[in-house]
Amino acid sequence: MPELPEVETIKRGLDKQVTGKRITKVTIEESFLNKISPSADVLRKTLEGKSIKNVARRSKLLIFEINKKCSLIVHLKMTGQLVYRPKNNRIVVGGHTIAGFRNLPTKHTRVTVRFADKTTLFFNDVRKFGFLKIVDQKQLRDELGKYGREPVDKDFDLPHFESLLKKSPRKKVKSGMIKLILLKVI
Repeated sequence: MPELPEVETIKRGLDKQVTGKRITKVTIEESFLNKISPSADVLRKTLEGKSIKNVARRSKLLIFEINKKCSLIVHLKMTGQLVYRPKNNRIVVGGHTIAGFRNLPTKHTRVTVRFADKTTLFFNDVRKFGFLKIVDQKQLRDELGKYGREPVDKDFDLPHFESLLKKSPRKKVKSGMIKLILLKVI
């Protein structure tokens, strides 16, 4: 599973590559339809013809802002991978390593996003644990509200971390972090 620093690196790379690009076509593999929310049709109708305003991250969620009203949330989960292929074929890869990613699409390509400038973003996922979700601003706030502070926030300091630990004094630090109880971002 990509950890927080890797998801941040993916976000930075994709933000440089796809911000401002207009989406012309979204293709979803049939076996992955149940991982698209609210539905594949809504995803396609929401994205096709629109441009990506920016790429953000909260916890391990990648957030592609489409407009002020809606965004696309992507979670790579255990084996997800995003691969951006520009016209010059200098591929930008982030997430779980999948063999053969240079010959795209692969048998693990679940979603393909084509842009007007003939570049492509591939969502690959070997085990199909990842998901894509279209959300409005209220749904986005609700989704992000499930997560605690970011460990890179300026106000996340040692006293704050100690206060989190004191809330569950009998819980082992490792198990608390693994269960996302204390930080909800690890």
